Amino acid sequence: MGAAQSTVDSTLASCRQLVDPLASCRIGTGDDDEQPQAQSDPADPQRLSLALRRKLGRGATYNLKVLVRGDMSTGKSSLVRRLQGLPFQPDLPPTREITTGHVDWSAPDCEDTVKVEVWDVCDTAVSEQSKRRSAVPGQPRGLSLEHGQGALDADNIDVFRGAHAVVYVFDPRKRWTLEYVQRQLPSVPPQLPVLILGGFTDLVATDAEGAEPADVVSVDEVHRMAEAEAARRGRPVLSARASMLDCYGLDVLHSFLQLPYCLAKQQAHTLTLTLTLTLTLILTLTLTLTLTLTLTLTLTLTLTLTLTRRSRDRRRS
Repeated sequence: MGAAQSTVDSTLASCRQLVDPLASCRIGTGDDDEQPQAQSDPADPQRLSLALRRKLGRGATYNLKVLVRGDMSTGKSSLVRRLQGLPFQPDLPPTREITTGHVDWSAPDCEDTVKVEVWDVCDTAVSEQSKRRSAVPGQPRGLSLEHGQGALDADNIDVFRGAHAVVYVFDPRKRWTLEYVQRQLPSVPPQLPVLILGGFTDLVATDAEGAEPADVVSVDEVHRMAEAEAARRGRPVLSARASMLDCYGLDVLHSFLQLPYCLAKQQAHTLTLTLTLTLTLILTLTLTLTLTLTLTLTLTLTLTLTLTRRSRDRRRS
């Protein structure tokens, strides 16, 4: 337990160093022409790569469920695609319902096979009927959000169940997307690590001195919000900037995944220890019960023999 906790603490310290926006470097995922080709419809489920299928085919030591949440048009689907190694696509359609994908991720200096399942969470599903109605002449353009019966959205599904971490994505050019994150943070279970990721860094203009416009959410503001939330929850809440165009900041996210991995490993060790202690207690109780029954049988047999001898002596006398 102590070793696992020290691992979590050291991982958190390394993540805090990485989330410094001035120290973040671009992840070396290679050029887009070296990435797997996108499917015809980006909304369709993505097939696992051959390497990932072979890796997971040997069995996973740990399973991680990571939620990607955020307001509409904040880049959630683009983030999931980039984590899967797919090329950047600027014209992705809005996510109609919850979609999932698997990420090829490995813990550093560890031989454990980790299966990372990323959920692109849609708060309220978009029905096909509302999509068709939005295209009718005279009707307002855009997608009407309708709560469909049995829809795969956060209104119908407890997305936090079985989750190990949450990544909230916002657009620093749209303050209301950060306010969405602020409203959602209290609903996150306290044991889950949280990363607040500001996207569209490539579109945030800066002046000659590197200062951002006044209407852009500053890095310091998000950092203070994350620190305040971490103090309230007693669990890690980190913040960082990213760009899906050039993969800037994805190294932070890859390092952040070490936190849920270490916590899952700690929980597994705790569960193993609990099961071991429970089995030991059961064996001890079984042994005690066996000895008690043996002693009872011995006493019963002794008493029976004693009564038999006395009965014989009485007959003789």
